[in-house]
Amino acid sequence: MHRTATTLDKAPLHCPLIITKITPPADLPNWLFWLEDMGFMAGERTQVKRRSYLSNGALVVQVGLSTFALQAVEAHCVEVIAVEGLQ
Repeated sequence: MHRTATTLDKAPLHCPLIITKITPPADLPNWLFWLEDMGFMAGERTQVKRRSYLSNGALVVQVGLSTFALQAVEAHCVEVIAVEGLQ
């Protein structure tokens, strides 16, 4: 089965996802550690729960058993793949 990678800021709502990679902005390498501290690590399950009505607004994202609000630029650092049948 072919799965296409995307980033959390572009992922559909309520779709079960697996994190494949974290890529912080080149000028903000500490974001890698900050996102990992919150649980955004390769192999973790995640899901976009809500999205702001504003373009490039905040997203409500669940990772593991925790829920966070991320700005679109932060969510863009998290690469994910959709996993069918994962709930």
